[in-house]
Amino acid sequence: MNYKYFRTLALGLSLCTLGLNASAGIQHLLPKPQIAKQQAGTLQFASLNVKGIYLQNEMRQTLRTYGITVDASSKITLESVLVPSLPKVSHNKNEAYRLVINKSGIRIEAQQPLGLYRGLQTLDQLLASQTKSGALDYCEIIDWPNFRIRGYMQDVGRTYIPLDELKRQIALLARYKVNVFHWHLTENQAWRLESKAFPQLNSAASMTRMAGKYYTLAEARELVEYCQRLRVTLIPELDMPGHSAAFERAMGFGMQTPEGKAALKVLLREACEAMEVPYIHIGTDEVTFTDPYFVPEMVAYVRSLGKKVISWNPGWEYKLGQIDMTHLWSYRGKAQLGIPAIDSRLHYINHYDLFADLVMLYHSRIYDRPQGNYGLAGTIAAVWNDRLISDPRSIMAQNNVYPAMLALAERSWIGGGEGYFDAPTAALDFSAKDSTRTAFIDFERRMLWHKQRFFRDEAFPYVQQSHAAWYISTVYDNGGDLSRSFAPEASYLADCRAERLAPPAEVGTGDYPYVQGTYGSGGYLRHVWGKTCYSLIAEPQPNSTAYATAWIHSEQAQQAGLLLETQNYSRSESDLAPPQGKWDYKESRVWLNGQELLPPRWTATHSQRDNEQELGNENATARPPMQVSLRKGWNRVLIKLPIDRFSRPEVRLNKWMFAFALTTLDGRDALPGLSYATPRIQTHPPKSID
Repeated sequence: MNYKYFRTLALGLSLCTLGLNASAGIQHLLPKPQIAKQQAGTLQFASLNVKGIYLQNEMRQTLRTYGITVDASSKITLESVLVPSLPKVSHNKNEAYRLVINKSGIRIEAQQPLGLYRGLQTLDQLLASQTKSGALDYCEIIDWPNFRIRGYMQDVGRTYIPLDELKRQIALLARYKVNVFHWHLTENQAWRLESKAFPQLNSAASMTRMAGKYYTLAEARELVEYCQRLRVTLIPELDMPGHSAAFERAMGFGMQTPEGKAALKVLLREACEAMEVPYIHIGTDEVTFTDPYFVPEMVAYVRSLGKKVISWNPGWEYKLGQIDMTHLWSYRGKAQLGIPAIDSRLHYINHYDLFADLVMLYHSRIYDRPQGNYGLAGTIAAVWNDRLISDPRSIMAQNNVYPAMLALAERSWIGGGEGYFDAPTAALDFSAKDSTRTAFIDFERRMLWHKQRFFRDEAFPYVQQSHAAWYISTVYDNGGDLSRSFAPEASYLADCRAERLAPPAEVGTGDYPYVQGTYGSGGYLRHVWGKTCYSLIAEPQPNSTAYATAWIHSEQAQQAGLLLETQNYSRSESDLAPPQGKWDYKESRVWLNGQELLPPRWTATHSQRDNEQELGNENATARPPMQVSLRKGWNRVLIKLPIDRFSRPEVRLNKWMFAFALTTLDGRDALPGLSYATPRIQTHPPKSID
């Protein structure tokens, strides 16, 4: 077996990907353009003459950002031009653009001013990637989005986020053509939008979390205007008639009463007058309707104020013409013929793990469709904060928001994908198509390039994982005894004592039976959403034990950081922290070169599940990396993953999974100089121990 080949495989794939896009600028663009052609030559310029009646201020500001002088006498121009048509554009022509860089300068063409702005955003990324100031490779880019809504949601009703922090998040994501911010303003915990008519809604006494914190109408207007400058549509949500305990505490009556409906109309008018937005989201989810006229009356009233209306599905049942757009949540959400839909069904970032779910998100089609149309507007990724997390940066780290949003920004722009979340094609297991893995390697490379340049001061816990490879050992019947040890564990420890750490010539024989192999730094044996999402084990069974094994080659003996977890804690659950001294409630154990890796001391010590107990260091993204020692040469990892049942009183969403990534000591980046062995494999059916 030529192990040198396997050690260099990941590097070779990355270099091949670079070779496909040799231009120093095009190779970094995110989202990836629909059509991008490098051409021979480089535009050299000391200054540029800005021409065109559109985007004058934006173009000048972009040039100033990169130290480029604007000079009306320069023969080299940056020009924006509206044209009657663009070649090859198939969708959403209002955002389409053509960007040409040649010896004359830079020209952005579009059919609408918004398209010119999208082209300028792409130029901004090209300028950021300059290896030499004042030098851009010749190229032609023709680009358009396949979905017209590419959005991001923050649940500030439960967890208040300061306005400046929201602005920072929106600005960072708008750079990647994310064009919708969904502002979930009201919840059981608090009504976060100021009311002049009913100030009791904003009193501390009416709020059960972050009491007294809300957004003034002036701040709401300010945020809308900020979004407009970034070409982002803000969609405010006043959830009704459910999720309304804060309303009832403040007002003394329910929303579906005559008094409630009258008050809501006042509140809706206040919101519509303060915010110049096209849509108002009215919720309608997770509630019993006692007044059959409530929802139609609210929809009609919002429309009378000149706004369109969005409503959750499942929620109120609409017929054609009764609503302007539905917003799909959970696996039960269904688009209705003739009514545009937004897909957020499995786009709840608060349930995602750090590694495996991001791969699935990147490859997953939106509503399992390759492109949008009138009936499928696009997608919004949501961050739900049922569980208290008071620090906005911790919210972004715990939920891995920026990496997830960059994955969704690209998928919703370019369209396509490899099936939905329940499809094996959306994962990186060993049976996946080579093109699937190659596409993810290319995306990951570009994403990490942007992390280094634009997210250095942000919570961005993701590190490279595409070079990693794991084998999932045969699943054993443990008879409900999570502490039982089996042959793979004993054999592993014996091998480590004998320092037999190198991978075998063939995995799948002798002491190394396996069910599945996967690339990446983590995987689900059974997903949090069960069969709704793809898992490495096709038919996971309770009372089982699985083993994840990896052989990692290090060019030198060194210290490393380690991101490690065997149960990712959802940020919208009241789950308890693991018992002290345990990784989880399943008796999972981890060894590196035969040395057991013990968990940190958990900061949460409460014994009753409670959403108001703030998440601590339960998730790997919320704590410093562990420090481990690597040998020069081969290092071997074994993760024991027992399971007894798929539901437990301590943890509502039982994630049978693992994550293991070696990093720099500060945890910022994957540890360089490592490679994972991927020898030939032989499959065997799962077997049980009697």
